[in-house]
Amino acid sequence: MQHAIRVWLLSAALAGSAAAQDTTKRLVAVPGTGIVVERELTPTEVLRETKISLSERSIRFDDLVQLLADRTGLFFDLHEDEGPEGFDATVRLSIVVNEASAYDVLRFAVKRASRRMREDVGWQEGLLGSIEVGFKSELNEASESRVYAVGDLLFEIPNYWIAPFAMGGAGQLQTRDTVEGPRSLVTYSLTERIRTERVLMRRMKERGLRDPYREEYAGNPDNENQRIHQQILVPTHDHYEVARRARAEELIDTIKSNVEPDQWSHPRLRIEYKDDAKALVITAPPYIHRQIGGGLGVSD
Repeated sequence: MQHAIRVWLLSAALAGSAAAQDTTKRLVAVPGTGIVVERELTPTEVLRETKISLSERSIRFDDLVQLLADRTGLFFDLHEDEGPEGFDATVRLSIVVNEASAYDVLRFAVKRASRRMREDVGWQEGLLGSIEVGFKSELNEASESRVYAVGDLLFEIPNYWIAPFAMGGAGQLQTRDTVEGPRSLVTYSLTERIRTERVLMRRMKERGLRDPYREEYAGNPDNENQRIHQQILVPTHDHYEVARRARAEELIDTIKSNVEPDQWSHPRLRIEYKDDAKALVITAPPYIHRQIGGGLGVSD
């Protein structure tokens, strides 16, 4: 949704302009510029900021939606279907709230309506700032693709402990393929490792840190006497790429199992991982994007 944006001088905003009093607009400071930006609230933000008190023991769903429309000034598009199995907006609900947000009232209403109609009811931002309310199976037809950067979630700190033995002649590297992906076969001197472990241990002690495993390993006389060469397989750059893709698949499975798990069988809904951009391309309706965005650090 394109927001209407207008720049105000900070002094004018602090003077209390009429626009600053408009509950459908918000003033956002632009860091380091001495100005603020006025933009219209999104429909979801209007719902969150509008407070409602109700004491209705029996109110029709469509009457409640009309009440929300009157209180918020938003246009609600109620997807009513004809027929015995269609969306029945005449179902009655009981709701008693005091100074609750219109957002929470709407969430409560669709959950109760879902129980009465025995099919999942949802809501989402529609075109031109409307609020669409209807069966989720129908809202799914309005799916759209959005890109979510997830590189930070997939990052794995490389294992650098073998570096002292693989550099400067202390160790030798060979590439090997394993069932877990590419690995570097490092041949290193056990004596060199003990020497390096002791250096690291001394530096840790200087900083008031301890590593019981390292102390036991470097201080074991049996290890000191084993002047043989040992081998270990350590990850390569290719391994980290394979592991990152595997974690992306795990993230996709987590999203599908926790966010509207019953809806992902719809043919219009899908999630793809783009390795070059380290991002997820999620094709889903707005009511699903609304739930995914917060979990991935993206606002509504």
